Amino acid sequence: MGSYPVYSANNTVPLGYRDDFDYDGRYATISVNGIAGKITVLDDQFSINADRAVLLPKTNGIDIDYLSFVLEPFLREQTKGRKGEKGKNEYTKIDKETILNTKIPVPFNCFGDFDLSVQYRVKNKYQRMIEIKELIQDEVNRLLSLEVR
Repeated sequence: MGSYPVYSANNTVPLGYRDDFDYDGRYATISVNGIAGKITVLDDQFSINADRAVLLPKTNGIDIDYLSFVLEPFLREQTKGRKGEKGKNEYTKIDKETILNTKIPVPFNCFGDFDLSVQYRVKNKYQRMIEIKELIQDEVNRLLSLEVR
């Protein structure tokens, strides 16, 4: 058993480990089977199998987190297969051509360059929404665990 993770369709844990790796850095990866279109940012040395794709940037000036937050809903709406409620019992697929042909809005500044400051603001709003959702879920769980007398 190696020390470098291999990621598959699962968006949270590696499928296994091996002695070498194919990627070294921070990448947006897409599940193409299972809960297809779900993006997971991986930041380390890792490999993937055929159930996951790695987005390789063709240009500079796009924030990976911005890309992930904005692209995922576009991909998720184009998946095919059995869609379960809130991702439960879901088995969907998305093909390479669909991923490659999906277009997203990217802000530009007045000079025609990618506007990273706008991307950061959008990313920060998404991250804040996730934090709030987690706080609410924690509070709901706490309230549900209270004993009624």
